[in-house]
Amino acid sequence: MGRGTSRTPLALDRKTGYFSGMSTQEILLEEIKHQPEPVLRQLRRYLDFLKHQRETEPPMDEVVADTWEKLGPAPELDYDQL
Repeated sequence: MGRGTSRTPLALDRKTGYFSGMSTQEILLEEIKHQPEPVLRQLRRYLDFLKHQRETEPPMDEVVADTWEKLGPAPELDYDQL
């Protein structure tokens, strides 16, 4: 399904200057096209840092799931007494 055939029409966001239906990736790609080389090099270093961080840190979703399993079911509350 193309952009012009989606159910919701695209509207230009006055703050960002981009269409409201654009994905984050599309917005970033458009923004990158207009940046000078020094900004692009800095952005590349930051993206490499984020990638490395994501690869070396344990995923938080497993920690949260493990914690919920250890906590057990939530206690029943009598909201009338609160």
